[in-house]
Amino acid sequence: MPYPLPRDRGRPRSSAQTDLGKRVTINVTQVAPGEVFELIARELGCTITVDPAVEKPLTVQVVDMPVIDVITVICRSIECEYRFDGEGVEMMKTWAGSWASTAR
Repeated sequence: MPYPLPRDRGRPRSSAQTDLGKRVTINVTQVAPGEVFELIARELGCTITVDPAVEKPLTVQVVDMPVIDVITVICRSIECEYRFDGEGVEMMKTWAGSWASTAR
């Protein structure tokens, strides 16, 4: 479930909103999450910040899938959650008592 980010994160802002409905094809095996999210960020032309605690290697094989669905599947498989502010995405490890489990 996405949560809004504060607007003062200090990241570069683009003039257009990021389209998480954009379709992507990804085929990687046992890759660090940061590398997968870097691929997605390049495709979207946005910033994806990954918490260093999000470290479980990923195997992702999707064809022509909306980015929002890819992120959701990844988060379920490696126990992380994301925040989306319309322009950038922040990936955080799900911890008991963290913003991810208490910000609802």
